[in-house]
Amino acid sequence: MVRLLREAQEFRLELNTLVICYVLSCLQRRITLFSGTKLFNISGHVNNPCTVEEEMSIPLKELIQLHAGDVIGGWENLLCVIPGGSSTPLIPKR
Repeated sequence: MVRLLREAQEFRLELNTLVICYVLSCLQRRITLFSGTKLFNISGHVNNPCTVEEEMSIPLKELIQLHAGDVIGGWENLLCVIPGGSSTPLIPKR
C-alpha cells in the first residue's frame, strides 16, 4: 500500500512538472494557448439555440448575440451560465 501511494505521488509530481514545462515552452515560443476554433453549443433561454464553430477567444456576450439572437427578455433575465457540462460550476450574472 505504501509503495502504491509513493508511486501515485511520484506520478503526480511528474505530471505537474510536464504541465509546467509545456506551459513554459508555449510561452517561450509565444504560442497563444487559446487560439483556434471550438464548437459552442448555445441552448436555454435564447432566441435561436444552436451549435456553432467560433474562435475560442470570443467573449460570451458577443457569442450569444451573434449566433443565438440574444437572451429572451433581455440580459436582465440572465441569472447564470454553465460554461461546460453538468460537472462545471455555474457562473453567476455578476
